[in-house]
Amino acid sequence: MKYIGWLLGLLLFVFIILYVVAFTPFGNSLVKPLIESKIKEQTKLDSKLETFKASINYIDITLLLTEENSLHVEGNYSIFSKSFNLLYQVKLDSLQALSPLTQKKFFGNLHTDGKLKGDPDFLTIEGRSDVAKSDTLYHIELTKFDPTSVIAKIKGAKLENILALLGEKIYAKADIALDVNFKDIKPHQLDGDLNLHVSNSRIDYAIMKKEFGVDLPKTEFVMDAKARLKGDEAVYMYEFNSNLATIRSDGIVTPSPLALNLTYDVNVKELSLLRPVLKAPLRGKINLSGKVKGSKESLHVSGKSDLAQSDTIFDAELAEFKPKQVDATIKNLNLSKLLYMVEQPHYADAFIDAQIKIKDVASLEGVVKTEIKKGVLDTAYAEKTYEFKNMPRITFDAKTNSTLGKKSIDTAVDFNSNLATFDIKKASYALQSKTLNTDYKVKLLDLSKLYFATNRALKGSILVDGTLKKDKDMHLTAHSNIFDGKVDALLHNDDFTATLDNLQTLPLLEMLVYPQIFASSLDGKLGYNLAKKSGRFDAKLRDGHFTDNQMINLVKQYAKTDLYKEKFLGDLNADIKQENITASLHLNSNNAKIDTKNLKLNSKTKEIDAKIRIEANKNPLTVTLKGNVEKPRIGIDATELIKKETGKAIEKEVNKFLKGLF
Repeated sequence: MKYIGWLLGLLLFVFIILYVVAFTPFGNSLVKPLIESKIKEQTKLDSKLETFKASINYIDITLLLTEENSLHVEGNYSIFSKSFNLLYQVKLDSLQALSPLTQKKFFGNLHTDGKLKGDPDFLTIEGRSDVAKSDTLYHIELTKFDPTSVIAKIKGAKLENILALLGEKIYAKADIALDVNFKDIKPHQLDGDLNLHVSNSRIDYAIMKKEFGVDLPKTEFVMDAKARLKGDEAVYMYEFNSNLATIRSDGIVTPSPLALNLTYDVNVKELSLLRPVLKAPLRGKINLSGKVKGSKESLHVSGKSDLAQSDTIFDAELAEFKPKQVDATIKNLNLSKLLYMVEQPHYADAFIDAQIKIKDVASLEGVVKTEIKKGVLDTAYAEKTYEFKNMPRITFDAKTNSTLGKKSIDTAVDFNSNLATFDIKKASYALQSKTLNTDYKVKLLDLSKLYFATNRALKGSILVDGTLKKDKDMHLTAHSNIFDGKVDALLHNDDFTATLDNLQTLPLLEMLVYPQIFASSLDGKLGYNLAKKSGRFDAKLRDGHFTDNQMINLVKQYAKTDLYKEKFLGDLNADIKQENITASLHLNSNNAKIDTKNLKLNSKTKEIDAKIRIEANKNPLTVTLKGNVEKPRIGIDATELIKKETGKAIEKEVNKFLKGLF
C-alpha cells in the first residue's frame, strides 16, 4: 500500500505540474516564449506572441506576425469532448510584409473575422471579409478537416484591388459579385451552384498605351459565369461581352476523372485588348469557334477560324494537356493582314494556302505544305527601308513542301518572280546538331530590272547553282556557266573566293553595258573578305584583240598604227580596300603595249586617278584621267606624229568611253 500511495502521489504531482504549466497564468508565462520561438522559426518573421492565455476551458491568443499584421483567437473549448467555440479576427494591413511566409509578394490589405465551432469530426467556419473592398460573407463546413460545403456571397469586390493585391498593373476597373453555394463538394457527390457577374467596367487607356503601345477606343465589358454541380458533372455557361470582343462557352465538365464536352466561340475585334493576358504584341481581329471533347488522357480540340481573313479548320489531339497530333488546313490567308496582326512591316501582299499534318508533336513528325499566290512586293516600303530608287513592280509565287522527322526537317522550295526564280530540291536541317545542308538554283531573268539595287545598267540573264552548309560555320558554293566560260565561287564565313575560267570579255562587257572594244579570254581569281571589305583580283588575258571603235580608228588614222591586227596577252590586277580600288593592266603584242599602273578609283566618291600609256610601233600615247569619272580632267601626251586636233578627238572618245563605263 505504501508504494501505491507513492505512485498516486507522483501522478498527482505530475498532473498538478502539467495543469500549472498549461492552464495557469504562471504556466502560460513559461510556455509563451517557447511557442513564440517556434512561430518565428516556422513563419520566418519577427513575430510576437502579444497575448497568450489558456485555461482548462478558455483560450485567448493575440499573435503579431509583423507590426501591421495580427491574428486574434478567443473562446471556449473542451479537452475531453475535443470541441471548441472560438472567435477569430485577422487584420493584415501590409500583405507585402508577409512575403517570407507566403513565398510570393502580395500587396494591399485584408481583414476577416468570424467564428469556428465544432470538433475534429465536424467543423463550421462562419465569417465576413473585406477582400478587395468587398462585403463578403462565407460559411464553410469541414468533415475531419476536409471541406465538404462552401457558401459565400461576395458583393462589390473591386477588380482593381484584386490586380493590386496580386502585384499586377491596373489595366481595368470593375465591380465583381460572386455567389457560391456548394452544399456538398465531396468527390462524386457534388451539389451546388456558382454565379459570377462583373459590371461597371472601365479599361485604363493610359496604362494600355504606356505598357503595350496600343490606342484603344472607349471600352466597357460585362462578364457572366454560371455553373451547376451535380454528382460527377458541372454544367456551365460563360459569357464575356464588350465592344471589342465577345467570348462564349458552355458545356459539361467532369472533374474526376477529368472529362470535357464543351463548345467555344471567340470573336475578338481588337486583339490588343488581350495583351495583358496573351503577353504578345498582337492586334486586329479574329474569330474562333469549335468543340473540346475527351479526357485528360485523350482530348480533342476542333474548330475553325478566319485568321488573317483565311478559311482555317483544325483538329488537335492532346494527351495530358500537351499537343500530340495536329491537322490543319488554311486557305487564302491574307499575308498583309497577318503582318499587321503580329505588328510586322508591310513587306508584301499575297495569299497563302497551307496543309499541316503533324502526327507526333513531341518528335515533330509530319508534313507541312504551303503555297504563296498572287504575291506583290511592297516597293514603297523597300525603297524607304533600303534606300532603293525606281523599283519595278515585283510579283511572286512560291511552293514549299516540308517533311518533319525525329532527326531532321527536309524542305523543297519552288519560288518564282518576275525578277528571279529560286529552287531548292532538298534543304535538310538536323535538329540535334542544328546543321543546315541545302542545294539551290537561282536564275536572274532580266538583269536590267536590277538597276534599283546595282545603280548601273546591266543586260542579259544569269543562272547560278550551288550548295549551302551552315553549322558553327557557313560554307556556300556557287557555280555558273557564263560568258562562254565558267565561274566557281566559295564563301566560307566572311572569306569569299572565286575562280574565273575562260570567260569571254565581249559578252561580259555586253552584260555590264560597257563599250565592247576588246575581245579576249579571261582566267582569274578573286579573294575578298566581307567583314574587312578588302581583297584582291588577279586575271590573265589571252587571244585579245580590239573590236571596231572610234578611239582605235583615230590612233590608226593619225599614228599610222593598226592595233586591230595585234594579238594581245596581258595581266589585270586589283587591290580592294573598302571603297578604294587600285588596279594595274598590262597588255602586250608583237608591235604594241598598253599599260596602266596604280589606277586609283574610289567606288563611293567616283573619283579616279589614272595614267594609261599606249605604245604602237614605238610611238607612245599617254592619257591621264583625274577627277570625277562622270567628267574627269583628261590629259593627252602624244608623239609628234599626232597633231593637236587628233588629241582633242581622242579626248572626246575617251570621254564617251568613260561615260559608258560608269
